[in-house]
Amino acid sequence: MNDIISVGGQVNDWTILDEPFRVRAAGNRYTWYCMCRCVCKTEKRVRLDRLRSREATRCRACMERRAAERSRRRSNRPTAVPAAVWARLRGIVNGVFRRCFNPRNNMYANYGGRGVSVCEAWREDRDAFTMYLASLPGASDPDLSLDRINNDGDYEPGNLRWATASEQARNRRFPVAGAMYEVNGRRLSWYQVRTLAFQTAFGCTQAEFVVKYRVEDPDPGFDEEDATG
Repeated sequence: MNDIISVGGQVNDWTILDEPFRVRAAGNRYTWYCMCRCVCKTEKRVRLDRLRSREATRCRACMERRAAERSRRRSNRPTAVPAAVWARLRGIVNGVFRRCFNPRNNMYANYGGRGVSVCEAWREDRDAFTMYLASLPGASDPDLSLDRINNDGDYEPGNLRWATASEQARNRRFPVAGAMYEVNGRRLSWYQVRTLAFQTAFGCTQAEFVVKYRVEDPDPGFDEEDATG
């Protein structure tokens, strides 16, 4: 038996209370069930196949409460913020949470994996996070993207701005395509720099190297494909 379907096990908001049992359905067919308790203390039998597939999430009353809560959150949109802008900002907020808290996200290593998080107040209230982003200059400009001023800092008030691609490039931890670096009088291209073992060669991290040694930003017309051949 699937080990998540065991007495005392948890599947979404359901706790398994008893071993699976079968109930006769139409004809000579049987359907397997488990007695379960929802987080709201409601107890009912839940189909075993829905538990195994994790399609069974919670009782109907809890689903209705969740739907009402989602509707309430949508209604929290400030009237001064157009619906399309609010939806875009909310998508950005959700993306931040995935990068910071979901180890399966392909960007987790560069965010949550290196300690970047979201301040406690915003972890508890995504609406407050979204409203803060809406209050920053440039929030309605789709050509700007969210940038942390201190690249090693968290998503928190005072550390966020809307920035252009070039502004974000200057704020990156990693060697920026097209940029130049100078070490002991020797100028290195971004291509040379990105292959270095920073701790061994310079006694510093890659992020520290970029801040300390960059002397020239990339040309706005720089083409990475041309540079790498």
